[in-house]
Amino acid sequence: MAGARQLRLSQILRELRIKAGFDQQDAARRVGRNRSSIGHWESARSRPGRNDLDVLLTFYGVDDETRERIQELRADSRKGGWWTLYQLPTWFTPYVGFEADAIEGFNFETNVIPGLLQTRDYARAIHESGRMSLDADSVEEWVEARAQRQHRLAEDQPLLLNVVIAEEAFHRVIGGPGVMAGQITALIGASDRPNVKLQVIPLDAGGHPALQGGFMLLRFEKHADVVFVDTTLSGHIVDNPAETAEFGRVFSVLQNLALSVDDTRARLATLASIYSNGQ
Repeated sequence: MAGARQLRLSQILRELRIKAGFDQQDAARRVGRNRSSIGHWESARSRPGRNDLDVLLTFYGVDDETRERIQELRADSRKGGWWTLYQLPTWFTPYVGFEADAIEGFNFETNVIPGLLQTRDYARAIHESGRMSLDADSVEEWVEARAQRQHRLAEDQPLLLNVVIAEEAFHRVIGGPGVMAGQITALIGASDRPNVKLQVIPLDAGGHPALQGGFMLLRFEKHADVVFVDTTLSGHIVDNPAETAEFGRVFSVLQNLALSVDDTRARLATLASIYSNGQ
């Protein structure tokens, strides 16, 4: 699956061709390829070579400065990120790449704490009871990878993270009362970050439009939104504009149903106290 940079490259190539007034067959003839090659480049199914890209950019009348930036984007789209050092599932690796490039995220969870806000103890307990049978070393590797992902929240230009969690996630005891107390306390601390907005939908709020499960909508500076939806067996990326827009609408509804930021902190403090006293 294409990463964020390759998707951006494909979008740029399509926009430049249309702006120049050519169709895919025109571009194919100029570069000496068949039309399907142009289609693959514009849909991020593959990426053009440096020479092919240079021919296309000349054909489209691109200036030297823009040409250099696009060639750099092509080169960057081939690079692997830090996550390639970990044995993560093939269906999840592309998402981590998107997350690394995003400027803002909108995360809703029903039964678990979002991965970007999980403590190591909570993440370990999640992986130990997860859908995949992992040995102890693999569990620790996945916990470490999750901790690495969280660096996005502390960078010089951090990810802006909007989170809504259904309250039932806090009543599902993952790892025992001590782990839950530590996790909720960590959430309260995370909510102090200026780039983290955390809200909880209380149980008494009733039904909502995302009862079926959680999702993460990612927003980027230079290309369209994508959504990651986790499933029982794997997960998948949604990049259809109409569908990602609907996820955005659903998230807004969830935010309106949730407690305010201040009331959320108060509710979390109460829950943390309950778990701490139950140890």
